[in-house]
Amino acid sequence: MATSGDSDQIYQNFVDRDNSGELDNNETRPIRKNNGERVMSLATRKRLEAKTKQDGHTSSNNSPRLSPEEARSRENDNQTLWKKSAKIKPTGTVPSGKQEPRYLELHEITPLFNPKQDLNKVLSQLQSDDWETNFDALSTVRRLAVHHASMIDAVKVHAIVSEIMKQVPNLRSSVSKNALLALESMCAAFTRAMDSEVENIVPVLLRRCADSNTFVCESAAASLHAVVLKCSTSRVVSALTSHISSKAAPIRREVARGIHALIEGQADIQANKDLSAILQLVGRCLQDSNNEVRDIAKQSILHLHYKQRIPSERIKRCLPASAQTKVDSALSGKVVYSPQVLPKSSSFTISELPSSAAINKRETTAARKTKKFTKQPSSRASPPTSSTGTRSKMNSDELHRLESRLDSSNWKDRFDALSETTDFICGCASALVESGQMLNLFDLLIKRLDDGNAKVNVLALECMERIVPAIGSGMEQVLPNFVPAITKNLANARTSSLAQSVVQKLCTHADNRSLCQQFAIQARSANSRVIPALLDTLTQLTAQSLDDKSNYVLTRHVLPLALYLLKEAKSGVKEANSRLLRQLRKTLGSTAVLSAAFKLSSAQQDKLAAVLR
Repeated sequence: MATSGDSDQIYQNFVDRDNSGELDNNETRPIRKNNGERVMSLATRKRLEAKTKQDGHTSSNNSPRLSPEEARSRENDNQTLWKKSAKIKPTGTVPSGKQEPRYLELHEITPLFNPKQDLNKVLSQLQSDDWETNFDALSTVRRLAVHHASMIDAVKVHAIVSEIMKQVPNLRSSVSKNALLALESMCAAFTRAMDSEVENIVPVLLRRCADSNTFVCESAAASLHAVVLKCSTSRVVSALTSHISSKAAPIRREVARGIHALIEGQADIQANKDLSAILQLVGRCLQDSNNEVRDIAKQSILHLHYKQRIPSERIKRCLPASAQTKVDSALSGKVVYSPQVLPKSSSFTISELPSSAAINKRETTAARKTKKFTKQPSSRASPPTSSTGTRSKMNSDELHRLESRLDSSNWKDRFDALSETTDFICGCASALVESGQMLNLFDLLIKRLDDGNAKVNVLALECMERIVPAIGSGMEQVLPNFVPAITKNLANARTSSLAQSVVQKLCTHADNRSLCQQFAIQARSANSRVIPALLDTLTQLTAQSLDDKSNYVLTRHVLPLALYLLKEAKSGVKEANSRLLRQLRKTLGSTAVLSAAFKLSSAQQDKLAAVLR
């Protein structure tokens, strides 16, 4: 049985044990203050109070009655213990100096009280092994760059940027993001003084832009955009050129985005001495094997032609012959111009930059020219729109509501949302395509084409019969995901007729070359019941390509497919393939077909000769 003296000893043991940080798994480990004291969690404090109360109750029932003098002495001892434990605060009251690191908002980037002292300490803080010290130092760099840039000479700029770049690959994502924000602020403040750092900055930012961590990727994109706009064009072009042939498609995609941002950031690019080098980069992106890279390059061509007023002949003069045909394709009206959604800056706005007067003046002049131009009639065609010509404004709130309903777990909500979404798209097709939000919406619509509920699946196909004509040539953006979904419905007896109707709408309103490529890809791996329908569709598209002088897609994708399928033994596939081969001979000529077949075995060449006889 515990005595009163034992209870004091038990209580002291609890205090000592908790001060040593030995807490339960569900409690917060004590935080050490600057003076060496520890902070006790609220759960531990309550547990100690309960234990003390229980021990006191036991002692009062089993120990002999104390004299008044002994009771007063015991009370004084307990008060002394509680005064010691009172210094141990619950974790709910974390000291202000140890708050969770937080990024500075625009209004929080305020001038420093002693900038000279902070500047002298910032390099040693950036080199510290403590990540919290690094984080705080990066925030200090942002405040120095925005409000005290005049105090930082070129030598210190180089030293600070070098330390920032060491923190960008940091495995702790919060430090990495703050480093990217600091770099963005440095580019905004020192502009051309950062030119010597571009060759080292761009490779690191490209790798971070291609990172799978969206949290860091967005900040890296904003930082790269700041480098592209603020540093010398020649330095930026040189840095991007060295990565245009990277084996990693995400890096090539970011290079293409950087080039596009550079083009859009130029008020009068025709007067730029680096125009030829920029066009050569765009040409290489046009020939890239990755769809995203090519699509971005097409947008660059459209911006140069329609916004910068550069004639197509001048653009093609700087490109190789293989890329010139792609320029004609981009300007044919089948590719929709959609202005790039630039990454949102987290640390500055163009009008707030401390050393960007010349840039402001240039952009103001460009805006004035654009406004003046819009008032005057022009003989040039405007950027292409959807086949319906619909140009109503898009309601973003309504779009988000529909996206939420399309992804609902209730099939009735999805069913009703399909009709509403179709009306929405038909009412603002062109605005939707140009907004850059069409991909997200179509991702949800494509899911409904494979919906587990048959009613939703059928209605989705019916809606596509209206949506495809409304979007028109804008469908090129979603074909890589859309065509496989339609092909899967062709194999289903319940939905095959509706799917075939959607395919016909595509053939009428979408770009033939893009469709040929996608259908040829699907025909190589599709169900044998679907292959004849796909081959007949390719035959139709091949017949519609008679006016295409290059016929690159036919020779690159469709003809090799037809020769590959000569080995098929099923009658339905053989008959459909024979029709396709005869149409290819009519479109490409016998010489092109026979020259592509010289690697075939003798048996297959005999089959080809019998088909073309």
